[in-house]
Amino acid sequence: MEERVYKILDTDTVVVNRYTNGSEYVHLSVVYYAEAKVEFHPPEACNSSRGDAVVNLGIREITADPQRISPPVRVNVFSVARVNGNQDLYYYFFKTGDLVGHSYLNLRIRMAMNHILVKSKGGAMVVLSTPIVKGIDVSMQLLDRFFLEVHPEIIRYI
Repeated sequence: MEERVYKILDTDTVVVNRYTNGSEYVHLSVVYYAEAKVEFHPPEACNSSRGDAVVNLGIREITADPQRISPPVRVNVFSVARVNGNQDLYYYFFKTGDLVGHSYLNLRIRMAMNHILVKSKGGAMVVLSTPIVKGIDVSMQLLDRFFLEVHPEIIRYI
């Protein structure tokens, strides 16, 4: 990433990777803040500011626990149509302590509680994206599969 992006984000704890499987690929971005003073903004705001057409697709529930002991994880979903004709699908969610979910408000509340209880004070926003090539349903299936692969690592390390 460019230095100016780190300055805008106000953190140097950022992971940006591209994972491929044949012609399919997923971008993974993790922005982490060690302290509770973070102010995340929805990633679709970045796309809108560049002139992309953004469509909010609501919240998607993904069952990350095959035994269904834990509740499904809720992620925010939106699509982006760029001026050049390319389209992408995005999932994003937040993580702090044992909370993984779509709600920024819940993230802030939990981070404040963690701060008071002297637990981990950090929080992260995780963004997954992939091109919409064969339709939005196919792209959602790809992001769902990728989420299920990375979910245990997100729980373990973030």
